[in-house]
Amino acid sequence: MSKMSRLQVSLMAKGLKNLSGMLQTSDPFAIVTIRGKDPDSDPIIAGYTDVVYNELDPTWSTVVFLDGYKFGVPHFIEVGIFDFNAKTAGMNENDLAKQSSFTSAIISKDVNQNTKEKTKFPHKIMGSALFEVGEVLGSRGNAAAKRLQNGGELIIHIESSKRNDARKLCLQIGGMDLPNKDSMTREKFGLGKKLSSPFFELYRRVEMPTGDVAWNKVYRSNVVKQNLSPLWDETTLDLETLCNGDLDRTIKIVVLAYRKSGKHKKIGEFKTTVTELVEMKVRNGSSEEFLDLKKSDQTVAGIEFLEDNDCNGKICVIEAGIIEPSTPLGLDNKKKLDKKKRFGSIPMNIGFSERPSFVDYLTGGCKVGLTVAIDYTASNGNPTDPDSYHFYDNQKPNDYYRALKSVGNILAVYDSDQKFPVWGFGVRHEGVRKDCFQCGEEAEVQGVNGILQAYKSVFKPGLCMSNPANFTEVISSAASYANFQLGAEQEKGNLAYTILLILTTGNIENIKETQIALEQASQAPLSVVIVGIGNGDFSAMEFLDGDDATVRGIDITQFVRYNDYNTESDLTDALLDEIPDQLVDHFYEKKLMPGEAVSYDAANLRVQEADERGRTKGFLG
Repeated sequence: MSKMSRLQVSLMAKGLKNLSGMLQTSDPFAIVTIRGKDPDSDPIIAGYTDVVYNELDPTWSTVVFLDGYKFGVPHFIEVGIFDFNAKTAGMNENDLAKQSSFTSAIISKDVNQNTKEKTKFPHKIMGSALFEVGEVLGSRGNAAAKRLQNGGELIIHIESSKRNDARKLCLQIGGMDLPNKDSMTREKFGLGKKLSSPFFELYRRVEMPTGDVAWNKVYRSNVVKQNLSPLWDETTLDLETLCNGDLDRTIKIVVLAYRKSGKHKKIGEFKTTVTELVEMKVRNGSSEEFLDLKKSDQTVAGIEFLEDNDCNGKICVIEAGIIEPSTPLGLDNKKKLDKKKRFGSIPMNIGFSERPSFVDYLTGGCKVGLTVAIDYTASNGNPTDPDSYHFYDNQKPNDYYRALKSVGNILAVYDSDQKFPVWGFGVRHEGVRKDCFQCGEEAEVQGVNGILQAYKSVFKPGLCMSNPANFTEVISSAASYANFQLGAEQEKGNLAYTILLILTTGNIENIKETQIALEQASQAPLSVVIVGIGNGDFSAMEFLDGDDATVRGIDITQFVRYNDYNTESDLTDALLDEIPDQLVDHFYEKKLMPGEAVSYDAANLRVQEADERGRTKGFLG
């Protein structure tokens, strides 16, 4: 089973700096590049958005798809915002604004020439922003905001591409008797009558955590000049982009009168679904029949725009059908196919009767928490001895410290409140052995730095290290904590899953009791990951990670040796490799499905500071 996930990226910006002078306004578009594990590696183009003309607060309709995200591995992407240079097209800006396909082709050509032929990129950069995908997915609503170097801020939202749906919607709509939004202004100034030039935009619905609804723009049509009964061009839309493959997910169609300034005037709007659009098409005829009906003034079925209970024009569905991936729709044979054979029938909505993905749970509001348990047994050696595994030097942190920092930095981003219990085991205090004691002054420390400070705070007079190691109490405590967290989140309509990170030299002797504790803990929303520190005997750890250690076939344990990995990303990749499947297995078997994708309130996002200015110069490599 592939552990790579496919994601969707939506972008918007606010307060961009105008780079086009006093008499004009910039026309921003965005390019998304993949940097991978290293933010300074060579960029790979993932995709680019449409151009939003004459707008410094753009919301781009194009969704960019990302492949290759894997839990436990840093995955950096960088977004660059550019001011589109219309001169490269050989057309004026007003005409380009009405035909988005031209600008898309121009941007594609310019990007290819820049990256392959190293020609100068003709569009001015307005700023760039670097994001780590896991950090965005772990944020409330799977969204993040960052300031740009030249002014303004960029907002990114990442959503699971649930089904990798290759189906498309072929759509064509027309308007009938739309109101004229241009006549009054022109007549007021004695300029004569002029008809509106309508176009429409498609939006998909996103639920807000407050219960409100946000609408993300995913498509903009061509502009039909001076026509109150327009027939817009037929278009083919990815269902993955439009509704994430859910044919009953609400979408919105907004019809506007075009303005060169970018301040378009709304004519009307309505909400529908893909299913309803296809059903409406069945009741209407072809585009030829639509044009004939317009000429004959006959009544055409459609969705009316109502204003004060009066009809304010209507929208008619001329074509709406689902194109299955196997349908041969090349440019040469598209017109030859019979309309009834071009489209597949609408299947029943897939929903989550299929096994959800790990990212489905993340974007559905599942909180992934971290608890930490640290081995303080005598097998580590005297912490004041330079040969001890616990010896700490500010110039050269020990393996415990480095492992805590590496794993903590990966997992902490998925926990929105950044509060983590840190426990120790294997000491005696006033003659009493303690195998699950609190590290630090608080029951839950704040952030990764809090984990590191809690770890170091244990080394103080009066500490007496003991032997052997005993995991059973921390495993039981982690299971109880995991169940408590799940219950608390379920009251909010969410889910919670906990990861127990144990760092140890491996000197345990109660293997049977540990096995029983793990079996009991497997009923909780919990995974146990163990990092072996030093070069001791880890055969017991390897047994606990093996198939023979599970009685009921539920494996929640993963073990790795710290010294087997040269880089932090290789360590976390191996250590956390099984977590996504374990999380999905647990919730799916208990019939706990992901919640609705949680959205975000852009106005309340914490805005990160801008990246260094030098990143804009090397954005495309």
